[in-house]
Amino acid sequence: MVIEKASFPDFVTGDGTGGAVASLPAYPAKKHVVVKVKVGATGTLLVGPTTAAATNGYTLAAGESVTIAVDNSAKVYVYSAGTPGYSWLVV
Repeated sequence: MVIEKASFPDFVTGDGTGGAVASLPAYPAKKHVVVKVKVGATGTLLVGPTTAAATNGYTLAAGESVTIAVDNSAKVYVYSAGTPGYSWLVV
């Protein structure tokens, strides 16, 4: 039996606490960026392409996530309404 090696894509992860509108740290993305609000977080997290995320971003509650196809994680902005902690993954 021959088993071929498969390469796992490079990825980067991080955490945030919310607050003012901010972009994620800049990392090149080969596929996409995932943002997930931590389970047990209070409030909501708004995610969008610019600082407009504070007023009309995609709303995430505790435990929810969104996957965004972008070429760089710095193109994803987050804003918290409350104090949700969140994690992000760049693939």
